[in-house]
Amino acid sequence: SSPIRCHALILAAHSPVLRHLLTEAAAEQEEQTCLFLPDVPRAVVVLLLQLCYTGLITVSRQEMEEMTAVADLLQMDAVLSI
Repeated sequence: SSPIRCHALILAAHSPVLRHLLTEAAAEQEEQTCLFLPDVPRAVVVLLLQLCYTGLITVSRQEMEEMTAVADLLQMDAVLSI
């Protein structure tokens, strides 16, 4: 599927795991960085990004469970505290 564009600073601010990956990528190149999360559904990534950018989302119980699993993997404490 097509890439989802977002700001590295937003990702880094919400996840120490992503901050580490982005820091490593920045040390290796100066171009845009692509992170591949092959086991993460696109819809979950979109919801997590919406939450990171706006602080607000409306999700079903199943979506919340999926988001919580990914947030735990990425150590996104703000999502886990919801």
